[in-house]
Amino acid sequence: MRILCALQGKYGERIAKNLGQHMPGDWQLTVWKAPPDLPLLVEHPEKHLPQSLPQVDLLLLVPEDTRLAELGPSLAVATGAQALLAPRSNSTHIPPGLMRQLQVVLKENNIDYCFPMPFCSLTRTYSNNETIRQFANFFGRPRLLLQSSQDKVVGITIQCETPCGCTRFVAENLIGTSVQEAEAQAALYHHYYPCWASAQPIRALGDSLIHLAAKITRHSVSKAVHGALALRQDP
Repeated sequence: MRILCALQGKYGERIAKNLGQHMPGDWQLTVWKAPPDLPLLVEHPEKHLPQSLPQVDLLLLVPEDTRLAELGPSLAVATGAQALLAPRSNSTHIPPGLMRQLQVVLKENNIDYCFPMPFCSLTRTYSNNETIRQFANFFGRPRLLLQSSQDKVVGITIQCETPCGCTRFVAENLIGTSVQEAEAQAALYHHYYPCWASAQPIRALGDSLIHLAAKITRHSVSKAVHGALALRQDP
């Protein structure tokens, strides 16, 4: 799979770095950092694109304000992307109204899209597009296998990880932890990473994105712990 990661700042750089280090060997990743002098209102998006862009299957758009988000459809068309994946780890980066505008333009150009909120909630069920589903096999909602011995965590296999790399940080720090304490420790390490999801409460979700992300991490470890304990109890 060929991916263009269009980003603005350190949040996107962290994601691009983690993808580059841990994506399947036959994937190709190109990174484009948007210029810092984009106008507040991008009236002619095509004027702000680089002269040369690769042809890709997936456009991963990681905005840190609305200016890059507005370039999304034009970037997708210019790269021939089949789908656009744009995480909303902060609702101010892609506000609901702007998201609806982007969806209209993407539909007009027959480009599938997905706006996971937060990014680590992404699963294959979020889209029927095979490119997005293939990405979600490896990056999105964490899936773990935990190995234990004498009530200690001795190993964790990552089947799917958060795009930002938080899963690996949590997994590495859980080695040696008591199995009974692993779930609670996972939530703590999640905040130590730190997670960059917004702490602003969202009424429609009934929580902040950073709390939802921490719950996702904690739940993934909880499932892994129960799986490990079940294996130990098998005759």
